Amino acid sequence: MADLSQELQLQPEPHQRFLPYPTSTLSPPITPTDLTNFKTYGISEVERVLKQQLDEIRQRYVSAIDEFNWNKLLYESELRFEPMVGQTCHLYRVKGEFTVSLIGPSEWKKEWLGSFTLGADRRWQPEAVSDHVDTEELFALEVAS
Repeated sequence: MADLSQELQLQPEPHQRFLPYPTSTLSPPITPTDLTNFKTYGISEVERVLKQQLDEIRQRYVSAIDEFNWNKLLYESELRFEPMVGQTCHLYRVKGEFTVSLIGPSEWKKEWLGSFTLGADRRWQPEAVSDHVDTEELFALEVAS
């Protein structure tokens, strides 16, 4: 124990001018830098970037929900044939029931809701949707049943 205390006493004190802080009352005063602008800019920039990311996530979420609802509706609709990958089919409401058909909207005068193409991943991709379709009402009706 005595060796350690002697060793500590033998180490030279660092010279005052090399210290990162003032050691004398005659040293120039340390004034903190005004960081208000830095903080304000940083906060606004972070908020802008995060808001943009949240908007993108919200759009992807809404798009995924719409895709899910359309696919659910199409797979639960009346279907009297097996669609092939890449084939475009049309969704109709006939007498209150949903029907998928190969007949185009210009050839069949029923309530056309949209045209969809079956992808290789078995998901229906919308090609065109009727302007008269209220998706909130349509999907709320489908969820309730």
